Amino acid sequence: LFSRYEDNALMAMFSAYFDASGHPSDRKVLTVAGFVSTVKKWTRFDVEWSAVLNSEGIDSFHMTDFVSSRGKFAIGWKGKTERRRLFIEKLAGCLKKNVNKSFRMTLLLDGYNKVNSIYRLEETFGRPYTLCSMMCSHTLRQWAKKKDAQSNLLYYFEDGDLDKGEFEEFHKAAYKVKPLFLE
Repeated sequence: LFSRYEDNALMAMFSAYFDASGHPSDRKVLTVAGFVSTVKKWTRFDVEWSAVLNSEGIDSFHMTDFVSSRGKFAIGWKGKTERRRLFIEKLAGCLKKNVNKSFRMTLLLDGYNKVNSIYRLEETFGRPYTLCSMMCSHTLRQWAKKKDAQSNLLYYFEDGDLDKGEFEEFHKAAYKVKPLFLE
């Protein structure tokens, strides 16, 4: 992701990246998660993450494919418990070394839907993706406030998630600025 930076982003002291996992129409759980770090650490992360992937002949990583032994993980990975453990251990080590903090919000969608049917959560807090993304934005901003880094913070969400437009509206209403997205 660091290679996608624009020149103006290099002025940020901290930058964060978030992505969603799950989809309200076909899953039981929706999670939005991300990490915040410095430009220096993100640069190092890019190099180290790529090296771990390249060591296994992989150019990108999608947990969904890894867990289900599909895509790039279809051949030579299924049932290879030790290989899989070591690979994830290396990726986790890269994250631990190169990020300052992680953020996550998870919703059990059946529970959200039950509570929403009674208390109309959607009208106040948004649909699941919006609620999770707003909570990540909020906790990230609280973290930045404690670090006195609010004015030196940029954060991005993966582009293309369902309800992106609603999240943009909620975010702009709360923080007077639209969130940034990366493909």
